[in-house]
Amino acid sequence: MKEQRGRGPSPKTMSEAELQAHMRASLNVPNPPDKSHTLATELEGLIQLRITDVMPYDRNPRQHENERYSDIKESIRVASVLAPIVVTRRPGNSRHMVAAGGNTRLKAQQELWSETGDARFEYLLGIYRPWNSELSTMVAHMAENELRGGLSFWDRANGIWALKREIEAEAGETLSLRKLHDELAKRGLKVSIGLLSAFGFAVEQLADLGAATVRLTKNAAQELQPAFNQLELYLKLHRQEAEWPLLRAMVLKTQAHVLAEEAFTDDLIEGVRRINPLDPELLVAVLQHAVAAHLGQTAAEVRTMCDAIKRHPKASLEELRRHLDAPADALPPAAPAATTTRILPPSSAPVSTNTTAAASPPCDSHGVGTAHEAIRTGTGAVEPSTVTPAATVPSSSPHTAEAGPTPDDEPAEAAIITFVRACGVADLFRQCRALPHGYFMEVPPDGMFIDGFGDGEVEPLRHGGWWIAAMYSGQIDGALSHLMPKDSLWRQLQRMENGHDDTALQWHIETTLGNPPGLLELGQWLLRCPDHVIDAHERLVRELRRSVVQ
Repeated sequence: MKEQRGRGPSPKTMSEAELQAHMRASLNVPNPPDKSHTLATELEGLIQLRITDVMPYDRNPRQHENERYSDIKESIRVASVLAPIVVTRRPGNSRHMVAAGGNTRLKAQQELWSETGDARFEYLLGIYRPWNSELSTMVAHMAENELRGGLSFWDRANGIWALKREIEAEAGETLSLRKLHDELAKRGLKVSIGLLSAFGFAVEQLADLGAATVRLTKNAAQELQPAFNQLELYLKLHRQEAEWPLLRAMVLKTQAHVLAEEAFTDDLIEGVRRINPLDPELLVAVLQHAVAAHLGQTAAEVRTMCDAIKRHPKASLEELRRHLDAPADALPPAAPAATTTRILPPSSAPVSTNTTAAASPPCDSHGVGTAHEAIRTGTGAVEPSTVTPAATVPSSSPHTAEAGPTPDDEPAEAAIITFVRACGVADLFRQCRALPHGYFMEVPPDGMFIDGFGDGEVEPLRHGGWWIAAMYSGQIDGALSHLMPKDSLWRQLQRMENGHDDTALQWHIETTLGNPPGLLELGQWLLRCPDHVIDAHERLVRELRRSVVQ
């Protein structure tokens, strides 16, 4: 019988010897490779995990602690976690993590297990969901937070913008707000284009507020956005748009500490902490002062021009002037292109660019005489005999003091001079016989930051020394400011003269002087001062008390 074409001999045609040989040969064929590890063995279902083996989602949009955290933790303490938490596992990671909300509950149970060791909190019942993608996990967390509510505006903004970046990375293109709106809607997240615009503005321009971002609201962001745009455009009309990020960052960082301290109010009746919303008007006013200072204008001028820009956003500087029906010389001229990032004080008077000259005004301008020059450049204590009476200033000076010091006054004057030198603020000391103790402390000139903010360093000695000296001088009392020289910046700010408005003094305090030290800060300042500063302060108090009694 013929063999079938393409096949070997049939067992029926083989002899017994051939059949045995064929069977022996088949035993030498290797087994097929084991590919069982490629099978999809991960299936969705209930799973019990040790609480320490589960991680929170590291890209959770909620960054600020849930306001209800204490209540949630107490609920778990009493009744445990009743609803399972959805978990997943990234490829290549042996530990499970939260997949779709539940990070707060996980944190609370982990803390309870750590604090109590109670077996009720050792294990977590979860629903395992196989890993899909980073984007789908982010969407799940965002959707869960949106459903439960309580997510701050800042956290929502950062969560949506993180999704935007992830979608852009997958799509390989930049998304417009319209396209972003559509992509989010496909994934079950409905966010209006107006709110997306506010989110983008907050993330890109308000991050320097730091911890104070918890106070941001939708309304505040939507009010700040056009004001920021107008200020940036105004700088652009002066060919200085490159300065906007620096000015903005400077103001936001100086405001951040104060705003963060005032972020919460404790509701004693309901026993909860409430967030105090950010005041956008205050922030805009401080920014207007910063831009005005940089351009050598007043804040009122900047506000006027920004109002004109709001009505005519495409107009040139000259066209804006015409829209305001004002002659060209009545409004600020276009500034030359910026060559430095130095912040100038908001004064219409010209400012010297010589640092030494700026720190030491002409003697006949403030009635300081040679004593001020001595304390600015010298070292060690100034004896009473070295203090030049202000009465020696020529009578032609517009700020000639009323009379020179008497022998009884000189010890107090020498004591204050010694103190301001010890604290490093002698350059801001000014004699003024009309004030109770014959002096006042001037605002730092030429953008100098008394607390060191300008160069990133903190100088608590200089900051505290200025405020203590100012406190003893009597200048804090606005009723006395009319006695100070008319060209004193402190007087102009306190009395709202020379174009300064009711926010100018606070702006200079927050950005140049630093806020006055509170009782706790003052106590720490006194405890940490060098011995020579404490000696100078004790001498100053003794001499001022003696002069008051006399």
